[in-house]
Amino acid sequence: MLEYRQSSVVEEAHRDGGWCIVPVDGGEGEVSLVSGGMEGSIKGWRSGSGELREGFRVDGHSLGVVSLARSRDGARLATMSLDGYLKLWKWEDGEVVEEGKVDANVAEAWGLCFNPDGTQIASGSHSFRVNIWSCGEEPTRESSLKSERGSMVMNVAYSPDGRLIAAGSSDGSIQLFDVESGSVSTKLPGHALTVRSLKFSTTEPDILITSADDQMINIYDTRNSQLTSNLQGHNGFVFSVDLHDDNVRIASASADKTVKVWDRRAKECNFTSKAHDDLVWGACFFDNGSKLASISDDKRICVVDCTNTA
Repeated sequence: MLEYRQSSVVEEAHRDGGWCIVPVDGGEGEVSLVSGGMEGSIKGWRSGSGELREGFRVDGHSLGVVSLARSRDGARLATMSLDGYLKLWKWEDGEVVEEGKVDANVAEAWGLCFNPDGTQIASGSHSFRVNIWSCGEEPTRESSLKSERGSMVMNVAYSPDGRLIAAGSSDGSIQLFDVESGSVSTKLPGHALTVRSLKFSTTEPDILITSADDQMINIYDTRNSQLTSNLQGHNGFVFSVDLHDDNVRIASASADKTVKVWDRRAKECNFTSKAHDDLVWGACFFDNGSKLASISDDKRICVVDCTNTA
């Protein structure tokens, strides 16, 4: 049996609130989470003591961090900011140090995702394209995949095998790009409003989970280009989704100030956190799925313990 308990809150985690948060595998007592703030800072958080503690802070950008991505092996992070810079970071002595940067223009890099081997980054853009960037000291745009929709590509996700990139757009459409050919291979039944987040399952690679401003969480079978189910319960835009390693639980963060945990097979909500007082932009499972963190305009990072009592 699964139990959920609101365990801790970090007040003033970011001076002006935060937009993004991702898990990292720092090991016992090491950094477990990295967050990006509206003031431009990047912070690492340690959870070994039971309470989140700030592990490091880097004033990496002059304006808000709009996207934060982690490579699959955990060796790299990437950030995109309203200051126009796409930056790469690597780990050194338990902190992140800048590895490279490019003035990408915020219009050409929005919503980041590493490919499976961590050598490239895909980004959405205002110019209706998915841009592919190299990693290294001087990231460069290697290619640009043209969307068949005339709307901004808000977010992207690589399939676990790296063959596909899912792209969600401001008009609610979802397209799958074939990476090798650079063309759209599939169009999925989309959302009614802007797509905010996309997440592939790592254990069932044909499963894609999305969220949008239509307050819906959709679950797709990309192999058959089918919408298999949707989850309804939020009363605001759903900004973020994350999938637990058990491939069943989904966490969602919403403009309705709540974080929910769903059972995707039972198609029901098992837990709702009301710990925030403002829009919740991101939520993710961390510490091997035993905890759930969320970040909000209210400047807090809140943590829920996810306990299996069976």
